[in-house]
Amino acid sequence: MKSDLNLNLKVIDYEHEKIFSLLHELQAGPVIPSKVINVINEYTERHFMVEEEMMAAYDYPELEAHRTQHNVFRTKIHDLIEAMGVDELTKTKAIGVFLASWLENHVSRVDKHMADYIHEQDKTT
Repeated sequence: MKSDLNLNLKVIDYEHEKIFSLLHELQAGPVIPSKVINVINEYTERHFMVEEEMMAAYDYPELEAHRTQHNVFRTKIHDLIEAMGVDELTKTKAIGVFLASWLENHVSRVDKHMADYIHEQDKTT
C-alpha cells in the first residue's frame, strides 16, 4: 500500500493493506476471479463495520455521508458478483482496476478526513 494512504490508525491501516493485497492478487492472477471478489466483498464488509463503529465511537459528524460511500462500494461489488459469468477472466483486470481505484480514492480522501478528525479528538481528550 502506498505510504500516502497510511492513516496512522493501526487497525484501519492493516485492513486497508489486506484489501489492497487481495486486489493485487485479483489483478496478478492466476486466480478464480469470482472467489477473490467474494473474499474482497466479505473482508470489506467487516472492514466497513469496523470503520463505522470507530466513527460512531468518536461521534464523527460525517458518519452518514461516509456510510453512504461504503454503501456505493457495497452495491458496486454486489453488482460485479452478480455479473461474473462466462467472460469473468476478461473482466478481471477491469474489475480489479476499478476496485483499486475506488479504494485508493476513498482512503486518500474520505478515510483521510475521518482519520484527521479522530486524531484531533484524541489530542483533546
